[in-house]
Amino acid sequence: MAQATRTQLEEAIRFHYDLPPAFFKLFIDPVTESYTCAYFKDTTTTLEEAQQRKLNLVFKKLQLKPGDRVLDIGCGWGNVMFAAVSRGCRATGLTLAPAQAEYIRSEAERRGVADRIDVVIEEARFLPFGDESFDKVVTLGATEHVEDLGSLFTEVSRILTPDGLFLQHAMTGPIEPETETLEEKFIRDHVWPIGRFQRLFNYVQAMEEAGLEVVDVHDLTDHYPHTLIRWLRNLERAGLDGAASAGVEPERYRAQAMLFAGAIVFFAENHIMVYQQLARRIRPGMARRPLSAGRDQFQLDDPEGQPLPPPVHARPLVQLEAGGLSLWVEGVNGGLVAGEPPRSPDCKLMIGADTLLAITSGRLSVPDAFVQGQIGVEGDLIAAVQVRAPIFALGATSLPTASDPMRLK
Repeated sequence: MAQATRTQLEEAIRFHYDLPPAFFKLFIDPVTESYTCAYFKDTTTTLEEAQQRKLNLVFKKLQLKPGDRVLDIGCGWGNVMFAAVSRGCRATGLTLAPAQAEYIRSEAERRGVADRIDVVIEEARFLPFGDESFDKVVTLGATEHVEDLGSLFTEVSRILTPDGLFLQHAMTGPIEPETETLEEKFIRDHVWPIGRFQRLFNYVQAMEEAGLEVVDVHDLTDHYPHTLIRWLRNLERAGLDGAASAGVEPERYRAQAMLFAGAIVFFAENHIMVYQQLARRIRPGMARRPLSAGRDQFQLDDPEGQPLPPPVHARPLVQLEAGGLSLWVEGVNGGLVAGEPPRSPDCKLMIGADTLLAITSGRLSVPDAFVQGQIGVEGDLIAAVQVRAPIFALGATSLPTASDPMRLK
């Protein structure tokens, strides 16, 4: 895949991250303002508590201490920076989104910490800093937009002090599809025009080739669906009116809701993972600084007990009212059946005759129809994503009827 140009990256980042900060505040927690995977202790942990636990985990791994110079690559709205400054550090953030940079500068002035915070608008591949400028470097949920990991990690190695530490946190994929899926096209068209989920192997290899020793790898995959479902419910409570008040059009609101619901299901189906890697700068021939024994430095007060359950339906049931037909599908491997469903559906989709014709003729995809408001939704959107296969296949074969209730496979 060809590396995006600076202009392409700027446009892609601004397409999503230059949405009004008020829109993101509709669903992220109001204290840390984190737009990355949280870290839950159990299912009773609130979103705010889980995001604070994530920051505590990151800072513990980085062995953050007063006086450290911290760089946050892809700094969002400055949550890592402000938290680091509160611990006696100086913080610099890197972003390609001017709206985020403006927000951080304004917030730093409001909090009285503008002398300890700096934000730079620049691409991650070209870190505009001198050698050994930072004691700690962190990037949370940003490298999914970086194709050339090798160039980025080489720059990170250059700007780290000899005893510096680097924490990288990103979504990955167990495989990289050869052709674009309908789900990937939806993300590219409506959410992130540039970016992909690379394999964990790619990250580790790029770090090692850049002179970074991978000290720890931590799988946070089970925590992201619980982050996403809290974001989705917050967004749904705000509704279209809340989005409009924040300056966001209905299409972007629906795309964000579909993103959250889809990602919850994709995590549950093992299409996406999320990992943190902790690394340090090494140079062959230089004296090695021994690491602390044990894994206490990489963990919080994590209890032993039941794993976090996936927030999806065990056997989703979705009803379609499509062009005058009543159809239903139950279970992720089910097919469309004509008639009324056997129980109350978890989600109900309403598709008008004209929209159904556009879908079945191939002129309109189901995700695009949803974003455009041509599909009505009642109930839990997550259930509809779980049974997406027969819904996406509308028009691939004849629709079932009451007299011929063959399942659409």
